[in-house]
Amino acid sequence: MIENFSENICDSLGIVEEKKRKNIASVLNGIESIITAIVLVLIIQRFYLGNFMVPTGSMEPTIMPKDRLFGNMISYKFRAPKREEIVVFKEPIQNKVLYTKRIMGLPGENVCIKDNYLYINNNKIESRNYSPLGDLGNNTWIVPKKGDKVTIIPGGNYTEEYMRRNINVGRIQDILLQNPGEIKEAIPSLEFYVNGERTGMILDLVHDKKVIKDLMDGKTIETTLEDDYYLALGDNTNGS
Repeated sequence: MIENFSENICDSLGIVEEKKRKNIASVLNGIESIITAIVLVLIIQRFYLGNFMVPTGSMEPTIMPKDRLFGNMISYKFRAPKREEIVVFKEPIQNKVLYTKRIMGLPGENVCIKDNYLYINNNKIESRNYSPLGDLGNNTWIVPKKGDKVTIIPGGNYTEEYMRRNINVGRIQDILLQNPGEIKEAIPSLEFYVNGERTGMILDLVHDKKVIKDLMDGKTIETTLEDDYYLALGDNTNGS
């Protein structure tokens, strides 16, 4: 095909010397190879092999800041994630910032950190240390699974106070977009339950406008999960 194209160009330009015709064919072949390579790279990166840069130290010393990773983007279309696998995923509220973490808790498991170790269903995971910082701390969380009933209970009716402070649903959504962890300040004293047992925050269930409005009005939210959830932790707990 490229040979016919080359012949047509030479004919249209009136080039008859054989050496010049071969040089033009050689240049066009090189251009075709470069374009093909670029297209293949773009297809592979878009659908099969992602190229990611790690912006923070949350995975030190396993992965250092500014390290670049190639990620397999098709494995989980055919199987579920396994414990200890490193994954790159979109943060659940902003849905655009990429996090790099390690899968540690699987759907339906109970997890907690005590004595600087992670415990899964009361079994000690000795592969690395975890500091009991943040919301997980020494509490026990349930990693939700598909079909679980999740209940979110607000600590009161905030409507009058929020009206007085000129805080509305849009303002709370903006706060969460800027810093998802501030849900505790935006809507204080939220409690999350999975099948009636207390667990940690499930942030992607909170950002919906109607959910925020109902929580501001002091209403309890109940929903049945359509997907499995996983607990992803940074290897460097102190910086994650």
